[in-house]
Amino acid sequence: MAPKAVPFILPMNGSTVLPFWKCAPSPGILPDKWYLDRKRGTIMNKAIKRYTYEMTIQGIRVHGSTPWLGADSIIAAAETIRFIKAQMPAIAQGNVTFNSINGGDSVNVMAENCTIRVGLSGSFLTAAKAEELLSGALADGLREAPGTTGTLELIR
Repeated sequence: MAPKAVPFILPMNGSTVLPFWKCAPSPGILPDKWYLDRKRGTIMNKAIKRYTYEMTIQGIRVHGSTPWLGADSIIAAAETIRFIKAQMPAIAQGNVTFNSINGGDSVNVMAENCTIRVGLSGSFLTAAKAEELLSGALADGLREAPGTTGTLELIR
């Protein structure tokens, strides 16, 4: 039985993920190391490992007029993101994507919770390496906002 033909366009620059409109026009049968991700509308490299984590930061909710009585989860989240970005040179062959950042639900009130969903990808990456990088950044971010706590959970 012949392999199923899938129309595709190969990336011009060797990138791991490219939308169809940013690819070279050479349709054909998809090589073994690539696959078509119909949900994203992109061609993906099978060798690239992808992990999505959710970091939840818990603070202490207080009125904005008395911030010294609380613990600001937004500050801890911002510092965590800063520490992750500082690690970018160490993951030169990889990619970090901040998929969502959510926190706070009221005006003039310090946010009690903040959630960051972050994706890491790269051929060098293992789940242990991804978790080590993110848990270290989370710990550093929590130190910058005393009284906050946080968790790290692998989503997929």
